[in-house]
Amino acid sequence: DDFTSCTHESISLPPFFEKFLRPLVQQDISDSKKITYLNIQKKQLQKLNFLIHTLLKSSQLENGIIHLHREYLPINNTILSSIEEILLSADKKNINITYNNSKDYLIPHDSRWLSEAIFNILDNSIKYTPTNGEISISIFNTEDQLGICISDTGIGISKYNLNNIFNRFWRENRIVTDGNGLGLYLFKEIISL
Repeated sequence: DDFTSCTHESISLPPFFEKFLRPLVQQDISDSKKITYLNIQKKQLQKLNFLIHTLLKSSQLENGIIHLHREYLPINNTILSSIEEILLSADKKNINITYNNSKDYLIPHDSRWLSEAIFNILDNSIKYTPTNGEISISIFNTEDQLGICISDTGIGISKYNLNNIFNRFWRENRIVTDGNGLGLYLFKEIISL
């Protein structure tokens, strides 16, 4: 059922494009309306592209196609890379992101995939944090592990749904946001490698 709903989203998009392409070829449409229609199409294409790439990553992870290439690298660079990718979305909602990076650690990790995992958590934080909210990122060190703590001023997850948050296609239904329910699932799969 979940896969069907996700694929339905991608299958129903072409008629949507057709609806907005038809007026563009009419002679009597203003340039400003053409730009409006093109901007709508651009947003829909971006959503479709994101969905396709997310499904592809999900499939690759599930089938063991992705292999991590761990190197001793500074963790700050990886975290900062994730933050850079999400800044535009944060700026749109005036969400302040703070990262306490006063100390850096050289740890073995695949920076590309760990950055992807952190991005998915940050993306979720932005989706569920109201305008003018805060996201805080910090590193903590225990005897034998390094942890990354990401907290936000968002709505949180009800305790009844905590067991579901890493399920593929699962989404909290208290608020409507863009997304497909794959971000936290991908996070879990990447971290499990």
